Amino acid sequence: MILLSCRSPLAWRTSVIVNADSTISVDPVKGENGQLKKFEEVAPFLYREVHGQDHVGFKKDSAGHWQFQLDYPFFVFQKVGLFENKFFNMGLLIFGLVVLVSRSYCGPCLPWSEKHYDKKLEYSPSESRLRLLVRTVCILLLVFFVGWFAVLSLTDDPRTLTVCPWIIMFGI
Repeated sequence: MILLSCRSPLAWRTSVIVNADSTISVDPVKGENGQLKKFEEVAPFLYREVHGQDHVGFKKDSAGHWQFQLDYPFFVFQKVGLFENKFFNMGLLIFGLVVLVSRSYCGPCLPWSEKHYDKKLEYSPSESRLRLLVRTVCILLLVFFVGWFAVLSLTDDPRTLTVCPWIIMFGI
């Protein structure tokens, strides 16, 4: 069960998970065995790693929002809002891609529908240019998304892409 979805200054997301044995785990904090570390409560809102020394502390900031931090003082995690939530952003991305795909692939169906209904749609030259421009931009955005998907699926850790800033600048 995800208790708290948070973000860090490095823009990677983490979650606090309550385990069945009343311990918590912080995703992606893993031990040497590759499994999530388990933390047990040693004081109110303070957790220590089971059979270890790492700590996780929870507290409210000056605005009253919950935050937590690990042993490293430069990592302070805060709960994200709606517009930073990964489920909201994924839904928005999928909706945008559906609109792009439908606009790009339904455009060639126009002559068929005109023939089927015996009705020719008349466009002025400026409207025709604008329709062509919109279709071209939609196809370019689809190529951009397919490129990002290909690059991200070929890498094991997306954070390694920051080594090559030209990949991020050009969306290759």
